[in-house]
Amino acid sequence: MHYLPICAATPLIVFLLLLTPFPASALQEHAAHVVQLQGDVRAEDGNRVSRDLTPGSLVHSGETIITGAGQAELQFTDGMILHLYKHTKFAIDDYRLRDENGAGGDHRADFILLQGLIRMVTGSISPERKAKYQIRTTMAVLGIRGTHFSVLFDKILHVSVNQGTVVLSHKTGEHIIDAGQHAHMHHPDHPPKKVLHAVPLDQHRIYQEKIKAFPLPR
Repeated sequence: MHYLPICAATPLIVFLLLLTPFPASALQEHAAHVVQLQGDVRAEDGNRVSRDLTPGSLVHSGETIITGAGQAELQFTDGMILHLYKHTKFAIDDYRLRDENGAGGDHRADFILLQGLIRMVTGSISPERKAKYQIRTTMAVLGIRGTHFSVLFDKILHVSVNQGTVVLSHKTGEHIIDAGQHAHMHHPDHPPKKVLHAVPLDQHRIYQEKIKAFPLPR
């Protein structure tokens, strides 16, 4: 048996490694990890390749979380907590967290809620750090200026703010939803309607079936 000298073999090994395909998620820095889940929850990448998630699974920017009949709690690298309830599709479109040395560019948290119910408690990424922090839907764009809120999108867009402020950007202008307020939109051409001292989404009877099996952050 003949062996290649180490000096000759090393470039060959490096070349072969470069040709070896790796999953896209393996090459990305993770955006969040799964804290807990119930039922079937999966992540789907930009090529529509999906994988099942389990507690501890890493989730990456560019992936869409699909809960189906399951539910999940994610913690992002900036400390943000996100609960996703049944029949929810939530895309992590562009999430970046600049490190303490300034590497990684500007902070960004750009999400898309395609359908379903979420509840979020924000982390260290915030408007005070001049970050782009928003959730997009086909009805409006939610600019996050607060710390604790929930959103339901199922033909009608509902936003309920527990703490802080959410700004709904819409063709009719910007609409500020403050803590203790609830807003709903029935049509993309009509401005949202606000209700003062609204019952939070998790306490409203029409949402109980969606969230009854999973605890919410307080």
